[in-house]
Parts: sequence; C-alpha cells; structure tokens
Amino acid sequence: MTTPPPFKRQRAQPFPPPPPAFAVVLAAGFGTRLATEAAATPGWEVAARTPKPLLPLGGATLLDRAVAEVAAATPPMAGAVVVVNAAHEAAYRAWATSRPRCATRELPVVLHCTGASTNATRGGAVADIAAGIAAGLATFGGGTPGAAAAAAAAAAAVAAVSSTPPPPPSPLVLIVAGDTLLPSTPLPAVLNRLATTRRDWPSPPAVATAIEPGGAATEVAGGVGGASAAATPSSPRAPPLPPPPPVAAITAYELADPADCVRRGMVALAATSVAGAEVVMGVVEKPPSVAASPSNLASAAVYAGVAAPLLAHLRDYLDAPPLPLASSSPAAGVASTRDAPGHFFAHLARTATVVVSRVPRRVDVGGLAGYRDALWTYSRLGGDGSDRSGGGGVGKGGGGNSGPPPPLPAVTWPRLPGEPAIGRAYPRVALLGNPSDGYGGRVLAVAIASEGYASAEVTPAAAAAATEQQPPPDGDTGMGAPADASGDAGFSSRGGAGAATALLRWGALTIEVNRALEPPTTFGSPADLAATVGSSGCHGAYRIVLAATAVFFRLLPAALAATRGGGDAPTGGGCSSGAGVATPARLRYDTTIPSRAGLGGSSALGLAVLRALARWADLPESSLVAASAAPAAGASVSASAVAALPLAAPLLALERDVLGLAAGLQDRVAQVARGSLVAMDFSGCPGGRSTTGGIGGGGGGGGGGGGDGGEAATAATAATFRPVWPVDELPVVTVLDANRLPALYVAAMKGGGGDGTAAHARLRARWAAAGDDVGSNLDRGGGGGGGGGDVDKANSGGGDSSGGDGVTGGSPPPPGDLRAGMAALADLVPAGVGLWTATPPPSPIPPGALARLLDRTYRLRATTVGVDDRTARLAATANVHGLASTSAGSGGAIVCVVRGDGGGKEGFPPPAAPVMANGVLSEAAAAAAAAAFGELGATFRRVRLLPPGEG
Repeated sequence: MTTPPPFKRQRAQPFPPPPPAFAVVLAAGFGTRLATEAAATPGWEVAARTPKPLLPLGGATLLDRAVAEVAAATPPMAGAVVVVNAAHEAAYRAWATSRPRCATRELPVVLHCTGASTNATRGGAVADIAAGIAAGLATFGGGTPGAAAAAAAAAAAVAAVSSTPPPPPSPLVLIVAGDTLLPSTPLPAVLNRLATTRRDWPSPPAVATAIEPGGAATEVAGGVGGASAAATPSSPRAPPLPPPPPVAAITAYELADPADCVRRGMVALAATSVAGAEVVMGVVEKPPSVAASPSNLASAAVYAGVAAPLLAHLRDYLDAPPLPLASSSPAAGVASTRDAPGHFFAHLARTATVVVSRVPRRVDVGGLAGYRDALWTYSRLGGDGSDRSGGGGVGKGGGGNSGPPPPLPAVTWPRLPGEPAIGRAYPRVALLGNPSDGYGGRVLAVAIASEGYASAEVTPAAAAAATEQQPPPDGDTGMGAPADASGDAGFSSRGGAGAATALLRWGALTIEVNRALEPPTTFGSPADLAATVGSSGCHGAYRIVLAATAVFFRLLPAALAATRGGGDAPTGGGCSSGAGVATPARLRYDTTIPSRAGLGGSSALGLAVLRALARWADLPESSLVAASAAPAAGASVSASAVAALPLAAPLLALERDVLGLAAGLQDRVAQVARGSLVAMDFSGCPGGRSTTGGIGGGGGGGGGGGGDGGEAATAATAATFRPVWPVDELPVVTVLDANRLPALYVAAMKGGGGDGTAAHARLRARWAAAGDDVGSNLDRGGGGGGGGGDVDKANSGGGDSSGGDGVTGGSPPPPGDLRAGMAALADLVPAGVGLWTATPPPSPIPPGALARLLDRTYRLRATTVGVDDRTARLAATANVHGLASTSAGSGGAIVCVVRGDGGGKEGFPPPAAPVMANGVLSEAAAAAAAAAFGELGATFRRVRLLPPGEG
C-alpha cells in the first residue's frame, strides 16, 4: 500500500487579536419547579419567592458568584450581560445597585430584558442566548480603545502582505446558565479552553503541496469539504484535512450515577481528537435510558463561542421551523428545541466545529433538591473554590502534621438573610483491622457516597413560634445544663459569663420528628414487642438528633470564644437578624443510609446535625473542638491527632457520654476525613494498651516509626494539647489517596444486620473475660453499641441478634484467643498501608493484593470475634462470585473487591464473568452478583467515593 504524501504546511496568517471577551448570564427563566416545591415545604419560603440566580448560596447569591468569577478572569473580560424577564426585572435592578459583594474588581454589567412577563410568553433559552450575545456585541464588541487600535494595526499588517482581507475580529463570549455553577472550576476556564484550542488548531492552506517520494512536488486541491486530487489505484490518497477551527466549546462532566442521564444533555464525541481537543459530534437531550445515551458525559450548561459567527448560527437555527419534539412542559409554550441549548449545540456540531471542556462536576439549582445540594456544596467552599468549612481535618500527604493546631479559619461569607443551613455526612466502610480500633488496635476505613447520606437542615421558622426569653440565672445556659459544667460528662464552657448571652441569640428551636426513622409504636402482642427489641434493640433517630443538638449548645460558648478570639465570628453569632432579634429556627433530619448495617449511620446523623447547626451559627466546624495549649492530663497526645479530628471528639462524646453507648473513634475519624482513606493507629492512645507496633510496621507505643516508607504517621510530639471535650482515644492518622483504590463493592441487607449493641456487649464481656480490662472507649457507657452501629443502634445492653453469633466455622474461640486475634487484625493495617508505598503513584492498587488482605481480615474476624449469620451468608455469596469480602462494620453489610489473580486463595472461584481494568466487574458479572445478593434480601452496588470537599 502506498503511503500518502505529507503536506508541506504554509505559515498561518497573523490575524488581528479579537477584542476582550464578555459574558452572558441567562436569568430570564421563571423557576416554576423550584418555586412550587419550595412553597410546599415550610422554611423554604426564600426559594419560593426569589428568582433562582438571586437565591442565597453560601453567603452570596448565585449571580454574585458568577459575576465574581467573570470579574476575576485572566485576561480581563470586558463585562457581562444579564438576560432577565420583565416579571423579575425590578429585582435584578435592585441587585445591580448593590452588586457585586464578592467580586475582585469592578465589572461592567448591563441588564437586557426579554419582555416576557409569564412563563408561557418567554422565548426559551436558545433565544435568550442570541439576545444576550447581540446585546454584548453592541455594548462590548469594540472592546477598549487600545484594543481597537491594536486590531486596526494588525489588520493593516496583514493587508500589506495578502490580497485577502482578514475577517473582522470577533470577541469570544462566555455563556452561563443562571442556575449553574462549577464549584471546582472557574467559569472562564471554558473560554480559555476555546481560545487555546483555536490558537493551536491546524490551519490547512487553500493549496497544499504534497511531497512525492522522489522529491517532486504536486499541487493537491483541498480544504474542508473539498475534493482531493483524483485517486487512482496507483496514486496515493491525500490525507484528510482537519475540520475548520471551533466556533464554540461546551463544558461537560462525567455523571456519578449513569442513570441520571435521563435528566441531562448527553454529549457524543468523535473517535479522535484534534489539537488535543475532544470534538463534539452531537448532544442527546434527556435520553430515555442509559443504553440510549451516547456517553456518560453530561453537558454542564456553561458554553463559550466566537460571538459573531455563533450569533449567526443561532439566528439561522431560530429562523428555521422547530424540530418535531415535545415541548418542555405543557404550559411552557416553548418548543423543547428552543428551550434546551443542547438541541442547538447538537445542530451546531453538524454544521461547525464544537469542542469539549471537561470539568469535575456541576451545581445545578433546578429544583429544591438541587438547591439543597448547592447549599451544602457552597457551605464548604469559599469564593475561590477553597475549602472554608474549618474541617479540613486530615491533611493530604503522609502522616499527621506535627506542631500546634492551625488557627481557626474565618467564615468570610456568613449566611444571607433567610438562607437555610445544610449539614450532611456519609457512611463509612472499614476495610482492614475492624473492630480492633476499640481495643488499642488499628483500622483502615473510608467514607463513601454510594450508600446514601444523613442530612440535617436548619431553616427559618414562623415568627409565631418564637417565645420571648429572659436571661437565665447565672451559671445556667438555658438548655438544662450548667454553663460551666466541668464535672458534667466533660462539658466545658470557655467563655464564662458569655455563655448565656451566646445562647440567647438563638430564638425558639423546633425539632421535627421524622416518623419514618423511628421504631413502630403499635405491636400485635407483648411477644411481638419483645421480639422486635430482641432483634433490633431500642433504636431510633430522634434521640441521636436531640443528643447532637444538646452537644452543640453545650459547646457553643467555647466555639464562639475561640472564633471571636481571632476576630472571625460574625456579630450576633449568625442566629439573629440585623436588628439583633433572635431568629426562630426549625431543624429537620433524614437519612438514606441502610439501617442497622454497620455503616456508621448514627455518627453520620449526629455529624450532619452538628454541621447544620454550626452553619446556622456561622461558625467553622473546627470551632466545636477547639484545643488549648495546656498539657494533657496523664499522657501526651500527638498534636497532629488533635488537629486531624475536628468534630470526631464531640461525635464520640455524643454517643458515649450523652447516650451511654459504647463507641470508638473509627467511624467519626473516617467521616470527617473529607473523603480520604485513613489508617488509624490507636496503639499509643491513653485509653488503650497496645500489643502492636506502630502503623509503619516498626514503631512502638507512640504510633510512629518508619517501616514501610514516607506515608507512615509521625510519632507523638513534645507539644501536647487537651481537647475541649475529653477523649480517651486519639489515633495517629495516616492519610492515603482513596482514588488509588481498586473498584470496591458493598452488599448490604435491606433490613439491616440485627442488633449491633448486643454484639458489642458480648464482645466487651469476652474481652473482660480474657483478663485484660482495658479502659478503652468500648468499656465505657452502659449497655450501648459500638463503633460499627448506626441510626438504629440499640441502647438496651442485652438481647441477642436475629441470627445469634453465627460464627463461621463453629462456636466463638475461647476467651484466651481474643487478644491475639485482635492483634492479628490490627497487624493487617500496616500491610494495607504498605500497598500504597509499594505501588508507584498514581497507579491503582492491584485488586488481588487488597483482596488477599480482605480474605485474611474476614477469616480472622470470623474465628476470633465472630460474624452474624446474615453477614456470613453475604460473604459466602461474594465468594461464589469471585469476590473477596469482609464485614464493613458491626454486621449486615460487607465490602468486596475482585480477586484479580483469578481466585486468590484455594477454594475460592474466579468471577462469573470477565473483569475489566482496576477490578471492575463486567456488566454480566455485576448483574449476576446483584441477582444473587437480591435473593438474600440485600443490595449490591459499586462503591462511589466522595467528591473533593464532601465528607
């Protein structure tokens, strides 16, 4: 076969630089879905009466945030056009007189009204884009006088050497939907992507010169859509010419849940890229199923384009008859092809070049659920996208950072009036070492996003709910506890006489009981009641919420004192109006974490409540566990451990000291680690007696020491700190990159795994019978359940789980073997940490290596501690499908990984179908496993890790 001759490229002509770019913000929608949902939900009135771009979001409106990002663009942009409707025009003009509260520089902003006064008379988003670009070209198209002079000079230089005049320069335009933000990416990034791609785009000449193999030159006519020289069997075919330079770019992101494609515009990509850019072949708006979606890449509703040609394409599209598609809603009066920009960009991709600018994620305030998501995200992020929660917790990299705790961060953007406060927290899975954390051992765990989350929200309550309060007596917080309760379960009030004042800034607080999370109140007979308590314990979520609220108010005076010491706390504590009047509030809560499955659901709910209350008070989360420089009583504690555990200490005290539950720190540390995989070493803790070395493999009681390399935790430092709330066990924490984990799967019983309380009570009794009455956290509290429990954890202190001990392989081992078994479980954690140091980053950890450790963990736990029958059945099913597994917590759920070496240990079969890269089950293997677990009454899902900033 003859090799096609290469082209001799001609030098590209120097076109004059375009004027500065401008932005178009689409704010002409009516937000009917959000308004309807918010009006039906008490406390969300602000979302029912406010245009979406003007909604408060983390201390600023959506529009403030968009304008601030445009103002911070490099190179500077000329200005922004905000396209509004007639019904909301007055609200936007009021905003314009006081904006932008968070911009880094002054930015010219003009309002363009479409004239639509109702949802039925609007022209649709595509028409709004065209109107905004036209207004921007009229206002900003010429750019500054200096830019115009430079463009004229460049045009004259081109005309002097070419008979073909250059095209008139057109600015670039950034188009942003008013209900959309990109929390991890500045909005102008798509603009820069388009400019860079156009700069690097190959420019085919009108006449290209082909070099024959013998050196002779032959002219080949070509161009986009042009014909090459006639090819004969003996003549070479000219190489394909690149498409014309892109006229637009669209942002897109990978969906965390592919099933969400039915609500998104899904992007189809060309098989090959050009100049390093992915080329769009089309956009499918809201495909009916995952199978109908061209990819897992969803449009993020932020676009960039070359303004003049893009406007011409828009006008041609709008002048053509609408495509025969269903309207977006029966009352909208706007064809879907006019209202969904994806239809236009699908059309544009067939007639011009469109490229993709990938972003990690998108915030879309479509309905009330989307607004809640956005509030949670932007309560964690500052204006520059940085983490401002104060709970940054465990730092990235190796072991804990030595030195004193960092200063508490300022809450730079307090909530706006009427802005609700959102708190969330996620379940965790323990991979190795569980449950040795309560006995001076070690554990490797990570919080995950695929098994639901716990949520709490604080919203303004009706004014009638407020009650006039008088200052309580001296020393009384008004919450039923002394202001200086140094002898009361460790409650501390740093702030003295100011405690009552701090609490009085709060108005009446109403906690709505979520009946769906409470146990039944009607039983068929006394026997039914006894059976329910015997199998599930005395569970319920309300007591956890109530305890978390009490913990918050007992910590509030010290938290205010800590933040005020640095000038960070807002006047009034964030809970009163501008006039200093206390604001009544309403607290709601919910959770979708599987109940009684040992996934840390109870601590997740408590953490969500603390976070929501802290946000309502405009306090950084870390203020709730402020530390002093006073030496710790009794023993030294690593300073890094204190700094790495914001909220973990009060979470532990919530369950252990308020509810009387036996609990360890494993769940709490993993849940505040912001999505990091954390190895916790409790061997040097004051409350535990270690029988193991340091987490690095060679250290002693300090938890430090080398061993496996640079990711080992540091030893305790000379500086010691005492948390506001006493904690018996503070681990040394090693942070690992969770993104290097192979594919993980969780199987969880839909009805939970029984009573974790009783299981932990039996384990505690056996530990005592072994002759080592360790003063650990699991030895405190009256009959409570342990670190793997969840929302439905019992408080009865007795009873038996539904399946008894159910230990694989017979009866529990003799008491004398328990201590050695716990030590063996703990010793698996350094081996797990070693996988991260032995595998060069960023390569993923081999599935087979982790699978072998999970197999060993399950065998040790089953023969030493015991697993209930339901968990044993889950593990047996996993084995049949080639999955190594171990209990994810106290029982009722397992975490699995594919045996990448075709079976792992003798007697374990390989997966039922081929495995893809990084231990991902093929579609057939995943479906077979899900069906098998479904027969047991369990779910089976691939683990989804937390996105950055969550957790």
